[in-house]
Amino acid sequence: MDRIRRAELQELVGWKQGPCVSLFMPMHVKDRNAMEDPVRLRELTDEAQKGLEEAGLRRADAEKVLAPLRDLPLDNETWKHRGRSIAFFGAPSFQRIIHTAAALEPLVHVTDHFYVLPLVPHITDSERFFLLAISQNGVRFFEGDSEKVHEESLAGVPKNLEAAIDIEYPEHGQRYHSGDSGNRGKQMALHHGQGGKPETIKQDLLQFLRQIAAAVDKRLRNERAPLVLATVESTVPLWRDTSDYKFLLDDFVHGNPDHLSPAELHAKAWPLVQPALGSYRKWCEQRMAESQGAKLASSLRDIVPAAISGRISALFIDCKRSRWGQYDPANNAVVLHMQRQPGDQDLVELAAVETMRNGGDVFDLRPEEGGAGESAEALLRF
Repeated sequence: MDRIRRAELQELVGWKQGPCVSLFMPMHVKDRNAMEDPVRLRELTDEAQKGLEEAGLRRADAEKVLAPLRDLPLDNETWKHRGRSIAFFGAPSFQRIIHTAAALEPLVHVTDHFYVLPLVPHITDSERFFLLAISQNGVRFFEGDSEKVHEESLAGVPKNLEAAIDIEYPEHGQRYHSGDSGNRGKQMALHHGQGGKPETIKQDLLQFLRQIAAAVDKRLRNERAPLVLATVESTVPLWRDTSDYKFLLDDFVHGNPDHLSPAELHAKAWPLVQPALGSYRKWCEQRMAESQGAKLASSLRDIVPAAISGRISALFIDCKRSRWGQYDPANNAVVLHMQRQPGDQDLVELAAVETMRNGGDVFDLRPEEGGAGESAEALLRF
């Protein structure tokens, strides 16, 4: 089963080589209607092919885009383990199938961008976290959930502190490595303050951490999930000085993590992470509650232009409610219609897509959060 991640939706809305087809289909995994799924999938795929051809793709090219959908029922192992729904995103030279536990309505959408709105309520970032185990002897990076963590390799991370730092003390005529222990470590400490030498154990560790932070921050770009450290206490404040990732937990797994297995790390980290899950949404909600009127927008007439200009930090939308109208780029103005008219587009979806394209975050608006008649609320950057 695939998890629906915020960063993945941002990647999808950033795809601009159309035409793009978005297809959603509920599945019947273990009931008597399961035999109908291949037939229904074929019908939706035929509808998608017709839409792609009407959008200008040659038949052969449309068939190539949709080939993964045609082949899906033939892959016995994948078909047997399909989820409650599938979401397919296809365009020339791009195809992606997401198997999800969410119950999605059947839909085929062909336009110049991917339609991701049905997936927004099912983003699972609130169930994810990251774990970074740091010692002088090595670095391990994990992504995890409530059940387990799995290790990822990060390019640019030094093997250990000794590999990252190699300091020479000319007056001794020999080389010392920051990863060494015992007498060498003591000698390094003795050099501190003698002759204005800048090489200290703290500075060595800072340089080591800067290299790690550069790789970790790159990996976590566009992420909002909590990050928990597993390390000795003295490393934590130094890490805070080197990493730009904002969602680091205050608490951490104490001690040298070298001899902890992934299962042991998960067992120690999960109790720390669990209270923080969903914290980013809560943080956005708190900022909205504390912000003055100039930092808030609740009308699509204001939200759509703000989304297009990159002014929205967080957008809360009713994903099940369309609001039809048109955006006039020449006048940067929105016209709303009570009913759909020729040339209209869903302005809720337009606001969501433009917010994600410009690095903002989109959340499903819960019934208790929206005012009467409102389908979107936004926290503005400026």
